[in-house]
Amino acid sequence: MDVRDYVIGVLVLVLAAGAVFVFSGVEKGGVVENASGVQVFYLFPQRCVSCDLRTPGECDFCTSYYDDRVMGVIGQELGVELKFVVSDAVDQPNVFVVNGWRAGLIDAKSKYVIADGLCKFANVSKSCDALKSEVNRTRECVKRYSLTEDTLVYHYSTSGCIHCARTTPLFDDLLSESYNETYGYKVRKADDNNTGDRKMLDECFGSFMNLDYVPQVVCPRNGDSITGGIEKLSTLREFADKCIEAKK
Repeated sequence: MDVRDYVIGVLVLVLAAGAVFVFSGVEKGGVVENASGVQVFYLFPQRCVSCDLRTPGECDFCTSYYDDRVMGVIGQELGVELKFVVSDAVDQPNVFVVNGWRAGLIDAKSKYVIADGLCKFANVSKSCDALKSEVNRTRECVKRYSLTEDTLVYHYSTSGCIHCARTTPLFDDLLSESYNETYGYKVRKADDNNTGDRKMLDECFGSFMNLDYVPQVVCPRNGDSITGGIEKLSTLREFADKCIEAKK
């Protein structure tokens, strides 16, 4: 069974019973319901609790700076109470949301990615406002670098990145295609080893992406991103189409 389906299934059953729940021996109290009726939990991987940053790969995607206190502050900013839970049911940090009879997992790689999920999935107004404000800032930021909102920004590295070596040619292939008869795809490659490129990434996209990882691609128009190697041109083309078609 898929890990995400497992977590959703277990949490829905427990929440429906209104009981105390236990993840991997880490006991937490009964659910705390937000004023809006939305219940939100930050699931932090057990493997990340004591991983060794000196061991390559051991702490990948742990975002260990998201502790209980930090999530409390983020929750206030986004208009929800985020319950911090340590779990070995997830390999990467996720936010679990229950909204009435609907439940789902949200990627937790940054505050504004969480805000995006809470806005789309549960229509949390404060999250929607925070997301809109940051997206507008990003749009203005890329203009300073002469980029349009629908230009895909590809974050990669020319040194020691196996996934980048496989993914980079797909962007070249995409550039040879067109969205329609009059409009072509646009890509801005940003090399992590280039000081100017890294400055642009930090200024414009640090709030939507964890820039410690490559490869990544982000859409300035809405802040959506993909982290990790892309295997198929069709996947990249679909992402590019959604970026172009995103609400302006």
